[in-house]
Amino acid sequence: MSVSTVKFPTRLRPEAPRPPGEPRRLRADEVVVWRASLVGPGPERVALMHRLLSSSEAERAAKFRFERDRRRFVMGRGILRTILGRYVGRPAGELALGSGPHGKPRLDIEGEPPVEFNVAHSDDLAVYAVTRTGPVGIDVERVRDVPEWAEIASACFTPTEQARIHPGAGPPRRQDFFRAWTRHEALLKGMGVGLGGARPPASGPDGGPEPWVIHDVHLENGYVGALATGPRTRWITWIEGEPDPDAPDFLTAREGQRTALEPTFAHRIDSL
Repeated sequence: MSVSTVKFPTRLRPEAPRPPGEPRRLRADEVVVWRASLVGPGPERVALMHRLLSSSEAERAAKFRFERDRRRFVMGRGILRTILGRYVGRPAGELALGSGPHGKPRLDIEGEPPVEFNVAHSDDLAVYAVTRTGPVGIDVERVRDVPEWAEIASACFTPTEQARIHPGAGPPRRQDFFRAWTRHEALLKGMGVGLGGARPPASGPDGGPEPWVIHDVHLENGYVGALATGPRTRWITWIEGEPDPDAPDFLTAREGQRTALEPTFAHRIDSL
């Protein structure tokens, strides 16, 4: 398995305008990573996103015990629908979202070139990956104290990863713990399996290219992320989205500089 390090840009510019209803172009060799904050949206924006949900999603939202968690679900799901609607040229509220055997979400549209996506959130930050290159996985975690880190590490991580997290004297390295965790989660989510799923092969069929590459994603302070892509991915496009009642599709977007993924950009690791 190979890993690279990429960073969400700090300099963003407004998205170029598109004719209403025109799908956003999605290159055959790129993954688009969206970032959105779920913190502090006003009642108007929450209600706006709620109107985009399916009946089953609305029922699920109603079951949350705490308003904070209900708001995060509504915002996260509504933003997801809005993002996907941009790439298939369909209203967000009309999209049919299904799931695979292990719960990986998918877009059910007949007769369309496949649009693969994955989503993750931690506290008030959500990230989304959208691509046509093949299956993709993404994960994000807020760096925090985890009292049971040793049990988790021994059950899920390799000895190399465990040594990196806790090299000896002193407390465990929280950043390294969540870096390892997000790598595993992004990979398994991309494969569409749970934490107990089978590991990917070290190389492709007949000794060809590795089927997965892991990208450590540097996000805003206090969060770490990881992105799992196939070997055909050559570009990562970065977009920050914000719900906007006045925007044509209810989402204002700002773009960052694309990241080129050259073959020499990834280096070997033995921890996955």
